[in-house]
This record gives sequence, structure tokens and C-alpha cells, in this order.
Amino acid sequence: MKICKNCGRQTDDGKVRCPYCGYLFEEDMDSVLRKMKENLNTYKESVVNAPAQPQAAQLPAQPQAAQLPAAGTVGTDGGAEKGQRIGTE
Repeated sequence: MKICKNCGRQTDDGKVRCPYCGYLFEEDMDSVLRKMKENLNTYKESVVNAPAQPQAAQLPAQPQAAQLPAAGTVGTDGGAEKGQRIGTE
């Protein structure tokens, strides 16, 4: 267990910040930064050494949506002529 220098509460050894007041345990930052740097270097090496990827094939064009009649109009199957407004006299 470690004791926070700011609020005096106890917390687990694995914590980088105090869960109660947010105080940053500076003694742990060196190991955290070292791990982050190692992870970054590993990632950079994997990107540089990765085999060249072929370019992705272009996706087919999306089909066009069917044209819908304008709002307030009825098509030929609705009993009114195409484009005729409903409820207008």
C-alpha cells in the first residue's frame, strides 16, 4: 500500500494517481514513461518493417435510391393522377 502525500489516504501500489484526490505519484511516473516509450518504439518498428500493403480495391458505387413522390402527392396507384395534390380543391 502507498500513502498519498496530498490527502494521506492509502491506495494500491499499482496506482499512478491517488483515486481520492488525483495526486500524481511522481515516483511511478518514470516507469510509466519508460513503458510508454517502449510501446511507442515497438509500434514504430512494426510500422516501418511491415510489408507493403496493396492498395485497397475501390468499392462499387452505391445504387441510387428510388425517387419518391413529393410530399402531399400520390402516385398513379393512389387513385389520383401523378403529381396531383391531396386535399386541395
